[in-house]
Amino acid sequence: MPTLMDEQQSWLAALHERVRLHSYDPSWAEVFLLERDRLLSLFPHRFLGIEHIGSTAVPGLSAKPVVDMLAGVESMAVAQALAEPLCRSGYTTSAELNATLSGP
Repeated sequence: MPTLMDEQQSWLAALHERVRLHSYDPSWAEVFLLERDRLLSLFPHRFLGIEHIGSTAVPGLSAKPVVDMLAGVESMAVAQALAEPLCRSGYTTSAELNATLSGP
């Protein structure tokens, strides 16, 4: 089962990540749609919207082959309630970073 990364693990992972750009791949749009639909089915009525963002969302642009998404929720309380279930579904998060976010 995926676990939450602490702040140090998160920063170390980001610092040591090898970055390689790839030519644009039209399948990135389909990967986004499939993952968006999976999240919407796992967590019905929890998201205000899920958008494809970042370089893989720009046709023709070289990018790191990681499909970035932005999911809107009604409040930070909803975001916090979703953290553990999202990790169980295959995502990771930094609990310390999330704790610095504010909102209702």
